[in-house]
Amino acid sequence: MRKHAGGWVAKIFMGLLVISFGVWGVADIFGGYRSQALVTVGKTDVGAEEFRFAFQREMQQVGRQIGSAVSLDQARAFGLDRRVLGQLISEATLDNDARQRKLGISDEAIVRSVTLDPSFQDSFGKFNRSYFEQVLRSNGLTEPRYIALERRRHLRQQIATAIGATGEPPRVLLEAVHRFQHEERTISYVTVGAAALDPIGDPDDAALTEFFEGNKAAFRKPELRKIELIDVDPAEMAKSIEVPEEEISAAYESRKDSFNAPERREIKQIVFPTLEEAQAASDRIKTGAGFAAIATERNLSDNDVLLGRFAKSEMLDQAVAEAAFALREGQVSEPVKTALGAVILKITGIEAGTVKTLDDVRGEISAELARDKAAGKVLDIYTAVEDERASGASFSDIAAKLNLPYRVIDQLDARGRDGSGKEVTGLPAAGDVVQVAFDSDQGLELDALQTPGGGFVWLNVLDVAPESQRSFEEARADVVAAWRKEETARRLAAKADALLARLKGGEDLEKIAGELGASVQTTGSLKRSASDDSLSPAAIANAFALPEKAYAASSHANGADRVLLQVASVTAPEFKPDGDDTRQIVDGIANSLSSSLLTAYIGAMQDRFGVSVNQQTLQSVLGER
Repeated sequence: MRKHAGGWVAKIFMGLLVISFGVWGVADIFGGYRSQALVTVGKTDVGAEEFRFAFQREMQQVGRQIGSAVSLDQARAFGLDRRVLGQLISEATLDNDARQRKLGISDEAIVRSVTLDPSFQDSFGKFNRSYFEQVLRSNGLTEPRYIALERRRHLRQQIATAIGATGEPPRVLLEAVHRFQHEERTISYVTVGAAALDPIGDPDDAALTEFFEGNKAAFRKPELRKIELIDVDPAEMAKSIEVPEEEISAAYESRKDSFNAPERREIKQIVFPTLEEAQAASDRIKTGAGFAAIATERNLSDNDVLLGRFAKSEMLDQAVAEAAFALREGQVSEPVKTALGAVILKITGIEAGTVKTLDDVRGEISAELARDKAAGKVLDIYTAVEDERASGASFSDIAAKLNLPYRVIDQLDARGRDGSGKEVTGLPAAGDVVQVAFDSDQGLELDALQTPGGGFVWLNVLDVAPESQRSFEEARADVVAAWRKEETARRLAAKADALLARLKGGEDLEKIAGELGASVQTTGSLKRSASDDSLSPAAIANAFALPEKAYAASSHANGADRVLLQVASVTAPEFKPDGDDTRQIVDGIANSLSSSLLTAYIGAMQDRFGVSVNQQTLQSVLGER
């Protein structure tokens, strides 16, 4: 089993661990890990290794989101263990419910789901069995096992869809939500920056020492790791692959239609009950009556007679298609007999078709075929690297033997920076590499990490320099900068509060601005969700909590300055029951209610089936025993 998945694997398996009440699956993904039940719901078990894998994966996901590796203690502080456990229990509940209800899904539907999954398609949009098998092998899955997982996922969705159906929300709720989302305000404000303060002198050593002692955690050296890595990137491999001309020609011939745009015609038609009536109208047109005049006589508008713009192959009635594409632009056809009567046609526009030659698309096809060939070689390289590792070869020797990129990074912290705080650039799948490097320990053999581009990265932790506390003298420059930043923020807040008191006492915002050497700025119309270059989200939220013409002091968007603001105007939105905005609100409320209903249903089913958690096993998995 690959512990650290990405790319195709991430799309398939990381998407399973979502906080959406078990509609997607985590429980029992890995059939080999059924040694010990951690959770039992009815007759459905969840193994300890399943929890361990899901928990590790969630830690990696959170680490990528925050840009820093997450330790076990941090993960538990974030509540990830409880969240993952709850998710597994919810999924097991739905699995047990589906089993009791004897729900099923046809083999044809499952096959269609798998073959239409973009994760298993090549660059031509066709299902690629080699891709499919590669993903399964990389994750220790057999095809029957994966098909079983897909079947369970669809069964969960059946239950979720049935339980989550809701009715129309009440109008009073819709109006309240509509106003909350679409009310607009203009805000007048003045920026209070550091220039409004008296100069801040240098602090003495006593003040700095006190500040340092009170904020020691901010002045620590991060843990640094030395790593080596090998990476295989299909995109880079493709650049050196020459595709034979005969393969390019064959690919062009097989996809010729996709490179060509057919001629399209804008067609108008008048329908008649009988062929005789159509012929009479046609004869009149030949003697000078206009097509539009005939339509008007039959009470047909221009939109009524507009059939549309079509390629010949898109037209359902072949007789109509033949007649339409035999005409010149502006010409009217003879009567055409159809299943619904007789019609006369007029061509009002012709869009010429285009044909791309092989020379036009040679580069595009060659690049696509090269990428496919590179993707096909990746698994062979993966196997070769793993064989070399099994024989005890070093990373540098493997890279030299197989002609693969090799790199040593002397210092890497959990944020992807070096010892001087600069970002380490050029890392493949950078966030995942950092996460894996800090999840591991020196000397441990790690499984390959699959990258979003379909390649692999192997890494090895060579050395670990533990986190340590810097002395006051080592950190002195940073301490001075941090003290000055905090002192400036404190004085700015006090200054803004004092000015706010004057505004509330009746003074004018323009007068305050003049004293500050600034000017009053006024925003355009803003909604609650708006962003602004000067007003922080907190400032905008403050403005929407105030009555019109009221004042407040809040934070500037730059995070350093303060702003004095006034609600200049309030505009209530017009509520339209049938408007697009209202429909979006209805859908949002319906989704929320559906989630609540599904949550309640899962809770009821858990009460019915019974849920047990082996606390001793859980403590062991979490390293408490």
